[in-house]
Amino acid sequence: MAPSLFLGDAMDLADEILRQSILFIVSFAANLFASVSGGGAGFVQFPLLILLGLPFATALGTHKVAVVFLGVGALLRERRSGGRFVFDRQVALIMTLLGAPAVVMGSLIIIKIP
Repeated sequence: MAPSLFLGDAMDLADEILRQSILFIVSFAANLFASVSGGGAGFVQFPLLILLGLPFATALGTHKVAVVFLGVGALLRERRSGGRFVFDRQVALIMTLLGAPAVVMGSLIIIKIP
């Protein structure tokens, strides 16, 4: 094998490491800001995912998964700090019954967008 082939692979690897590092640092900073301010990470994180070359649907899905984990982390922190978390089952049921079909429809629409 020619040395240039190995050099090309090393450059591709270095480029990927740089892209992942940028994504990690910017996403961490955006989510840190969001955890303090109560939201707004999507204004930074989602466009960054698009700029780094992810397809729109993949970037949207990735961002939404991050938002879910941000919410779970906030909930766990609230419970550990002794805050009183009240779970209203009726509201949760209504939100689930209305939200679940909307999530499925939205996902199907996003997949169809070029």
